[in-house]
Amino acid sequence: MSNMDVGQPSYEELRARVAELEERGRGRDAALEMASVENARLLDELQRRDREVTAALERQTAMASVLEAISRSAFDLDAILNTLVATAARLLDAPWVIISRVFPPDDLRAVAHFGMTEEQRAYSTSSNAAGGTM
Repeated sequence: MSNMDVGQPSYEELRARVAELEERGRGRDAALEMASVENARLLDELQRRDREVTAALERQTAMASVLEAISRSAFDLDAILNTLVATAARLLDAPWVIISRVFPPDDLRAVAHFGMTEEQRAYSTSSNAAGGTM
């Protein structure tokens, strides 16, 4: 009795079926790969937007803290400037920040600073800083 007699497919039919299944599998693999690439693109976009939102929130928080310091200390310039340099250091990820003022005729002195050592502060507030002149 042959395979044809009991309704089983021939060898050629089986080979054709296997080839068809392999082709479908390649199509599924390609679709999965495309979906994976799209997912990676979407994740990158989401992370980029998250960084942008985080940066915007940091800027708004910094502005709020400076404005709060101004409203709290309307007549205390030192408190306002110290808040400003601390906020600038945080936003810029800077180890230290300094605000200097020119005193006539040409003397440059630090009026607010953040993250500086005592020695750096003493030097920056002296009239010897930057040679004492501009």
